[in-house]
Parts: sequence; C-alpha cells; structure tokens
Amino acid sequence: MWRLGILLAFVIAVGLGYYSGYTTAQSRLVTDDEINNVEIRTRNIKGVVTIISKSAPEAVPQGEDPNIYSTGFFYTSNRIITNYHAVNNDPVGVTVQLWDGRRFRAEIEAYDIGIDIAVLSVQGVTAPTILRFSSSEVLPGQSAIVLGSPQRKPNNISVGVVSGFNRIEEFPDEIGIEIPEMMLTDANIESGNSGGPVLDRKGFVIGVVDANLESSLTATGKIGLAIPAPLVQQSISDLERFGVSQRGKLGAELKDVSELEPFVLKEVGLSSNRGALVLDVDPGSAAARAGLRASGRDRDGRITTLGDIILKVGSTNVQGRYDVIQQVAKRRPGDTVTLSVWRNKRPVELKFVLNRVTQ
Repeated sequence: MWRLGILLAFVIAVGLGYYSGYTTAQSRLVTDDEINNVEIRTRNIKGVVTIISKSAPEAVPQGEDPNIYSTGFFYTSNRIITNYHAVNNDPVGVTVQLWDGRRFRAEIEAYDIGIDIAVLSVQGVTAPTILRFSSSEVLPGQSAIVLGSPQRKPNNISVGVVSGFNRIEEFPDEIGIEIPEMMLTDANIESGNSGGPVLDRKGFVIGVVDANLESSLTATGKIGLAIPAPLVQQSISDLERFGVSQRGKLGAELKDVSELEPFVLKEVGLSSNRGALVLDVDPGSAAARAGLRASGRDRDGRITTLGDIILKVGSTNVQGRYDVIQQVAKRRPGDTVTLSVWRNKRPVELKFVLNRVTQ
C-alpha cells in the first residue's frame, strides 16, 4: 500500500511540475498568434535543415568562403527539398545539418532548373520530422511563416503575410524561368533562407523560399519570393516518376520583338513590338513538329531574315519570350497547344501535341 502511495505522490509531483512549466510558458505568450507561432516552429523546426554546398577550390576566388549556405526540409524520411541554385555550383560535396547540429552527407538525386528545385537524398539518418504540403488555396493576406537559416543562423523563424502573386521577369542563368507566378511575402527572407519552407497557420507548406527583391536606395524593406507549393509538388511527382519535369517545352530559341528596330517590324507589316521572334528551332522538338520557322543568320550570328513571330499561345497574348516559355510550361504531355504566329506579313495558326519529356 505504501508503494502505491509513493507512486501516486510521484505522479502528482510530475504532473504539477509539467503543468507549472506549461502555464509558465503560456503566461509568457500574450496573443493567440504568439501561441500559434511557437507551436508551428516547435512542431516543424526539426524537419528543417541547413544545407552546406562546398565548391571546388579552383572555382573559388582566393580568400572567399568555398561554402554556400542555404535551407531545405524533409518531405520524406530521407529526401530533402531545396533550391537548385543553392547546389548547382559544381559542388565537391553537399552536407545537411540538422536542427541539433548533427551533419550528414547528401547526394543530389534530381533537379528541375525550370522552377529552381532540387531533391537531395541523405543517408545515415531518418527525418526527425516530415513537413507536409497544404492542399488549400493560398490567398493574399493570409499568414506566412518562414523557417530556415538566414545568414547561417539555423532554426530561425520569421512571420508575415502572403502579399500576393506576381510574374517575375529576371531569371539569372535562366534558372526558374518556367515559374508563371511567384508567391510574394513580407516575411523576412535573407541569404541562407533559400530552399526553406513557407508555412501556413496550420503548419503546412504553402511555398518554397527562392529569393528576395532588394529594396531601392530610397525605400526600405524587402519582398520575399517563394515558389508556390502546387508547382513544387507537381515537379517532385515528375522527378520521382520520370526523372525530369513534364511541363511543356517548346524547344526554340526566342528573342523579344521589342529588341528589334522599329523599321524592321514595319518591313514585315507589324505595328506592335509585342511578341517573340523565333531564332532557332531544335530538331525533333515541339517547335519543329509545329512547323515553326527559324530566322536566317550570317556567319557572325546576325539576323538576315526574320523567322516566325509568336503573338499568342492559345488565347493568351504574349509580350515577349518569357510569356511564351511560361504559357507552354503550363501545359502537360498530351495537351494540344495552339500558336498564333506572324509569317509573311499575315497571321498563321499552328497546332502541336506535347510529348512526354525525356532526359
């Protein structure tokens, strides 16, 4: 009987201690948002990693750090999502650092340059936590919670809102060129956050951090950019099944019509500088099957005769090459794509069916 009494006293003491710690923690949090922020971070931070990509010594200027730091997160027990641009520097090794400081080697399993996503596999450890994607529509104004390693500081959180969705027209090295719209957020995003998760108030992933738009000299603040979750999920599904993204690809080199001289456009009967000029067509590509005509060029690469000028993809007018690439990228294998082009001073309609993309 005395043993039962001791056991009961022990249980009560532990319970009171836990309750006391819980109420103390709760008493420090004033609002429901604070409580939610702490819960979201506590529940998910163990699934977020710091990624260290080491460049070859000969590729690094003297005195500079050979390591590139970014963020990623587990989406399966041994696979991690991050940005392609974070690991595309011909690394001699990629390391992932867990929330508790432990480090493990990782391999680049697959990547999707078009939307700036890479998938890493890690051996010797099982994900402490797996992050899940949201299945709900994301609306401007809803909360955005960013976890990651800004400025090499792991296990950080920043909170803001989804500011909106907008096209971005600057793609260094063409990385991310097939993203039709970026998610914008005012949550603080710094160097090192790339590849990390953007979460909603339920703790589900609604986007993957990609970059930020720097402020001007006359304005403060930054706008964070993230790849919307549905696009990332589609890419992961393609990479796991086919090894390569299945978004539509035209297979043509394009040039903005706005870059041509006005007198050149006048000669071919165009009064607008909107559209994309076809410079070259890849053999066997969708552009070749559609019958797109390339421009003529001399030995120095200068244009001698204009090829087709793409004015519409489907029912969508195009401003330039980015529009064409992104509109075609929205399609999937088996879809019929209609192009409205300007040829021989008159409009021509071309149709083709997208095939499955291979390596």
